[in-house]
Amino acid sequence: RTNLTLKHDGMPGDGHNMNLFTSIIAPYVLRNIDVSEVEKQKAKRRVLNFPALGIIESKEDNVLNWIYAGELFQNLILAIKSNKMDIAIMVAIIEDPESRSKLQKTLKSAFLPQMFFGFGYAEKPALKSPRRKLEEFLINE
Repeated sequence: RTNLTLKHDGMPGDGHNMNLFTSIIAPYVLRNIDVSEVEKQKAKRRVLNFPALGIIESKEDNVLNWIYAGELFQNLILAIKSNKMDIAIMVAIIEDPESRSKLQKTLKSAFLPQMFFGFGYAEKPALKSPRRKLEEFLINE
């Protein structure tokens, strides 16, 4: 979304450090130009700049282990935020089977990566993304 958006969902360009002009042309660029290599390099720089990295692994790749990993991650997020740190979830490395396998090999682990994230005290905290109001989700009968 552009930096001028009034919508309560989606990510405005300024959440990605885009100026107004870039946020206006970004949707066109993303629809029509392959920016995957640029994004890959950006993600790599982000990972290398995190003060700390976290990886949650499980022995098996099944629904129960996904739930356990999610519960553990939820508790970690709460602990990290309660210590006034920021956290960034890096989902692409887990969602892409080839990247996930590479991460597992890099870790020399018999376990399967389920979550990958960076955290620490940010020099410049990211802007908050828009949120919908609770009322938009409630069903009135």
